[in-house]
Amino acid sequence: MGFDSYIHVSNALISMYCKCGDVKEALYMFKNMHIKDPVTWNSMIAGYAQHGLALEAIDLFEEMTKQKKPETETITYLGVLSSCRHACFVQQGLFYFNSMAEYGLEPELDHYSCIVDLLGRAGDLEKARDFIRKLPNSPNGVIWGSLLSSCRVHENVWIRIEASNV
Repeated sequence: MGFDSYIHVSNALISMYCKCGDVKEALYMFKNMHIKDPVTWNSMIAGYAQHGLALEAIDLFEEMTKQKKPETETITYLGVLSSCRHACFVQQGLFYFNSMAEYGLEPELDHYSCIVDLLGRAGDLEKARDFIRKLPNSPNGVIWGSLLSSCRVHENVWIRIEASNV
């Protein structure tokens, strides 16, 4: 490979391969790296998420947490939640969201947005609305837009009207 001693170059290549759609080459790079830092793991998990490979992203995340190295970060969870969102894995998404606290991680607005979108895509609009109501911070336009979009898709006029009036 030749880039082993330059972890930042290998990480950039993994990210590039994923963004170009060559997940196999990214995985080859990943597997052949002797040292992996958080960026390495996050790049591969995000790459899987971007290409709808939710099971692979979850498996890699599980492998990462079992090895307990490197430390999981909020961005790591964003990749896993994004995978769950696109695959409509509601139970897994909620599990990973709730497990952030075990690692001492505070969810950020993007994590909340993923859960609202996940619940909305699954058609559980009441649960999505209730989730928004319980947010520790004020929801942003992305979160409301996600709920409104789901209301349109699932033809729920009442929650849509309620969300538009906020």
